[in-house]
Amino acid sequence: MSGRKTGILSVVCVLALVFCLGAASAESVDWTCPNCGQEHNSGLFCPECGTARPEDSWTCSGCGQTGNKGKFCTNCGNARGSGDTSAASAHSAASSTAASAVLNSSVSCSMGRTTIRWTGGSGASYYVVAVAENGDVEQDIMVLGMSDTSVATNALMPGKQYTVYLLDEDFQVIVDQKTIRIPEAGTFEDGKLTNNSVKVSIEPRCLPSGTDEQKARGVNSLSASKIISGLESGSESYGYRYTIRMPQLAKQRNYYATIYMEAPNGYLDSLGGTEVTFSQVTDGYETFWFYFLGSSFFSDMYENTGSVPAGDYTVTMYWDGMLVNQSTLRVAP
Repeated sequence: MSGRKTGILSVVCVLALVFCLGAASAESVDWTCPNCGQEHNSGLFCPECGTARPEDSWTCSGCGQTGNKGKFCTNCGNARGSGDTSAASAHSAASSTAASAVLNSSVSCSMGRTTIRWTGGSGASYYVVAVAENGDVEQDIMVLGMSDTSVATNALMPGKQYTVYLLDEDFQVIVDQKTIRIPEAGTFEDGKLTNNSVKVSIEPRCLPSGTDEQKARGVNSLSASKIISGLESGSESYGYRYTIRMPQLAKQRNYYATIYMEAPNGYLDSLGGTEVTFSQVTDGYETFWFYFLGSSFFSDMYENTGSVPAGDYTVTMYWDGMLVNQSTLRVAP
């Protein structure tokens, strides 16, 4: 539900390393993936499995040592620099691109949407990619959009820190990167309606493959082992029904709701955003349901980290950028 470019696990981390080494290049190089065997790749990453292109070797200008692949010569310690026989042109191309646009150090937030801006670039379009800095686990890579001046998104959680990358339109060169903290959100209040008026309930659900989300069956609890088993077999998925209730109002109200989920290991992701319209009445309350949430979170986390940890998961909801509710979801072993 947060924008993703699939099949490129760890791309941003690898791109950052390549950029620091001065080896990112917009030039096409024909190479074969060492992981899956895909041939005739031209970018920095395999289009089949997302594996980074093996780093080009270089020859030390100081001692002549060949086959170096890091920042320093393995024989004499000389830094990789202008005397390299293989990296000079690539470094020049990356440096030229890097100087063309610069990310702003701060962001603006309004009604739950964060706007990331940059200057320069002479009208070129860039991808904006973000990775949460939260815990020690591999986080999801979020492609927030593509534009020539700014990108607005609801995928970034208030109060959290992200590394934001600006990439060229070929998704090959890091043009700039910044560590950005999203401002904390205020507590929801709209006239006499406050966050304390809003009641949230979370009920574990199991959804057999091919079944409509509204027909997900209730279960007593969520289990990490069952979640993993369902993901590996593809027979069923697990999540929860998320119900919002608030006192009936004299007039219909609409809010843009965003929900985020955080695992005990620090894995963090947005469950998406949608406009909530309170129009149903039950016992004097307006009610809104998300019939089945969390399944994509579990599958993405399992794909990125290889685990589904047991413990308390935090589910946080904002309306128009204001904090409405934070609940805990327990996942047993």
